[in-house]
Amino acid sequence: MPRENAIRKLFLPLLLLLWGGVTGYVSAQSNPYNISPTLYPLYVKGAGMLANPESLVWADSLMRESRRIGDPKAECLGAVIRMRHYTQGHQRASVEREAIHLREVSRRNGFSRYYYYAYQLEVVWLLNHGFGMAALQRCETMRREAYAENDVYGIYNCLRTMGQIYYSRSCFDLAKDYYEQSLRHVLDFLPEQPPSDAYFSLATVYIVKPDSVSRLKGLEYACLAETTARQVKDMEVKAIELQACCKFRMAQYEEFEKDYARATALRSQVKVNTSIWYTLMEMYKAVYDKRYDEAFAYADKLANMADRLQYRSRIFQRMGRHKEAFIMYEKYISVRDSLYQVMHAEDLAEMNAQLETQQLKHANTLLDLRNSELRVKQMQQQVDLEHSQAENTQLTLQNRELELQKLKAAAQMQQVESERQRLENERQRLVNEQQKNALERQRISSHYRFIIAMFVVGVLALSVVLLALYLHRRHRLLRQLREQNRQLEEERQRTELALKQAEEANRMKSVFIQNMSHEIRTPLNSIVGFSQLLADGEEALAPEEREEFSRLIEHNSDLLTTLVNDILGLSELESGMQQLEYATVHCNALCRETIATVAHRCPQGVNLCYTSEVTDDYTITSDGKRIKEVLINFLTNAEKCTTAGEIQLHLSLSEHPGQLTFSVTDTGKGIPADQAEVIFERFKKLDAFAQGSGLGLNICRLIAEMMHGEVKVDSTYTQGARFLFIIPLQYYNE
Repeated sequence: MPRENAIRKLFLPLLLLLWGGVTGYVSAQSNPYNISPTLYPLYVKGAGMLANPESLVWADSLMRESRRIGDPKAECLGAVIRMRHYTQGHQRASVEREAIHLREVSRRNGFSRYYYYAYQLEVVWLLNHGFGMAALQRCETMRREAYAENDVYGIYNCLRTMGQIYYSRSCFDLAKDYYEQSLRHVLDFLPEQPPSDAYFSLATVYIVKPDSVSRLKGLEYACLAETTARQVKDMEVKAIELQACCKFRMAQYEEFEKDYARATALRSQVKVNTSIWYTLMEMYKAVYDKRYDEAFAYADKLANMADRLQYRSRIFQRMGRHKEAFIMYEKYISVRDSLYQVMHAEDLAEMNAQLETQQLKHANTLLDLRNSELRVKQMQQQVDLEHSQAENTQLTLQNRELELQKLKAAAQMQQVESERQRLENERQRLVNEQQKNALERQRISSHYRFIIAMFVVGVLALSVVLLALYLHRRHRLLRQLREQNRQLEEERQRTELALKQAEEANRMKSVFIQNMSHEIRTPLNSIVGFSQLLADGEEALAPEEREEFSRLIEHNSDLLTTLVNDILGLSELESGMQQLEYATVHCNALCRETIATVAHRCPQGVNLCYTSEVTDDYTITSDGKRIKEVLINFLTNAEKCTTAGEIQLHLSLSEHPGQLTFSVTDTGKGIPADQAEVIFERFKKLDAFAQGSGLGLNICRLIAEMMHGEVKVDSTYTQGARFLFIIPLQYYNE
C-alpha cells in the first residue's frame, strides 16, 4: 500500500496535465475567467466537488501549474477553491487560515478582487455559524482596508456584505440602505461588472415587506436583475423565480404561471443550484394547483424553522383551515422570538468572551510589569555588585602600588645607608687626606640627599593624581546610575498610565453594555406585551383599546429604532466613516421641515412655532441632513421636558455676527447651571428614569465639531431651557 500511494502521488500531476491538455481546446471556448486553456479544466473539476476532500488535490495542482507557466490569476482561483472547500465544514481555525492564505496569494499577484472575496467568504461563514459580532468586526476590518486603499471592488464587496449581515438579522431597512449604496457604487465605478447581484439583493429586501408598494418596488428590481443577467444564466433563473414568488403574493396568478413556465424551461437548459426562491415558487405552484401535500413538503425543505412554520400557516389559511393556520402562526411567532433571543444571547456570549480575552491581556500586562520590576531590581543588584567589585579591585591595586613604593623606598634607603657607611669608612680611611677631598665628599653627600627628597616628592604627587582620577571615575559612574534610575522610573509611570487607561476602557464598555441592555429591554417588553394582547383572540378588546395598544407599540418601536440609530450614528462619527455631504440648503425650508417632523410628538397645550431673521431665499452650502439631525434632537428634548407654554425654533444672524445661530427655547423645567456641560457627555441624563439613551446631545456635539461649529446651553435664560447651535459662515456661506 505505501508503494501504491507513492506511485499515485507521483503520476497524479502527470494525469492532471494530460487531461487538461486534451480538454483544454474544448473548454477554451467557455472560459469566463480568461485563464490558460490548459488550467481551466482543473478549476472546473476542483470547483465542482467542493464538499469532497479531493478538491484540495485539484486546487493544489492548479496553483502549482499556474506558478509553473506564469498564470497568476489561475493561482488565485486555486486558493479560492481551497477556501470554499473549508467553508463547507465547521472548523473556524481552518477558515481563518485559508482566508489569510487567499489574501496573501491575491496580494502577491495583484488581484484585489480575490483579496476582498476572502473577507466575504469568511464573514458569510461566521454569520452562518452564529458568530454575528465576529462577522461585523471582520466586515469592519474589510471596510477600513478598502476605504484606505480606495479599492472600488473592495468597497462594493464591503457594502454588499454589510447588507447580507443585516438581512440575516431581519434588519431590512439597514440592509436596504447598504444594498442601495452598493448598487450606486457598482453603477458609478464598476461599469464592466453586471449589476444584477445588486438588483437581486434589493428585490429580496423589498419583497419580504407586507405592503403592496414595497412589493411593486421589489418586482421592479427583480425585473432589472433579469435584464442585466443575460450573460449569467443562473442569476437570470433566480430573478425569474423571484418575480414569480412576488406575483403570487400580489395575487397576479396568470403572470405567476407565465413566470413559472419561463423559469422551469430555463432551469432545464442551465445547471442551477436549488435556491430558497425555487422552493417557494414550487410551493406556490402546488398551492395554486391545490396540491397541498406537496406544498407542505416544499415548505418543510426551508432551512429556517420559523420560515417553515410561517409558510405552513399560510397554506392552512389558503385551505380555509383557519384554526390550524392560527395555531401554526402562534408557533411561528414563538419560534421567531426564540431565535431572536438565541441570537442576542450568542451576541452577548461573544462580547463576554472578548471581554474575558481583554481581561486576560490585562492580567498578562500586569504580570509583564511585575517581571519588568523584578528584572529592574536584578539589574540594580547586578550594577551594585559590579560597582562593589570595581571598588575592591581599585583598592587592591592601590594597596599593591603602595606596597611596591614602600619596597622601593626601603631598597633605596638600604642602598643609601650602605653608600653612607662606605663613604664614612672611606672618610675615616682617608682622614689624613687633604682638605679638598673632605669638601668634595660633603658636596657628593648633599647631592644624593637632594635626589632622594625629589624622588619622595614625585611619589607623593603621583599618588595624589591617581586618587583624583579614581574619584572622578566614581562620580561619573554614580551620575550614569542616577540617569538609569530616572529612565526606569519614567518607564514605570508610563506603564501605570497605560494600565489605568485600559481599566477605564474596560469600565466604559461595561457601562455601555449595562445601559444598552436596560434601554433595549424596556421598549421590547412593551412591544412584546401589547403585541401578545392584540394577538390573543380570546381577549375581547374594544377598538379604542386596540388603537391605544397599537399606538404604544408604534411609540416603543420608534424609541427602539432611535436608540439603534443613535448607537450606529455615534459609532460612525467616532470611527470617522461619516463625511459631510455638501449641498445648497434653504435655511427656512429646512427649519420648517424639522418642525413638521416633530410636530406629532408635541404635548397638548404646548405651542410649537418657528421664527427667522432671514428671507426664504437665504441659502448656505452645508450638510442639511446633519443640521436637521441636531435640531430634531433639540426639539425632541424640549417636547419631553415641556408640559405647558411654548417651544420656539429661531434662526438668527445677529445674535453672533458672522455666524448662523439656531436656537430652541422652551418653557419647561430648565437645565441647572452645574449640569450645562454634563448633559453633553455620553449616557448622561438629568432624569435617570426618563426615556432615552443619553446619546443624542453627545452626537449633536460631535456633528457640530465636524462642521467647525458648537452646541451649548444658554445659561442666561431662566424661563426654561435654551439650546444653541452655532455655525461659522466662513466655511458654509455661498
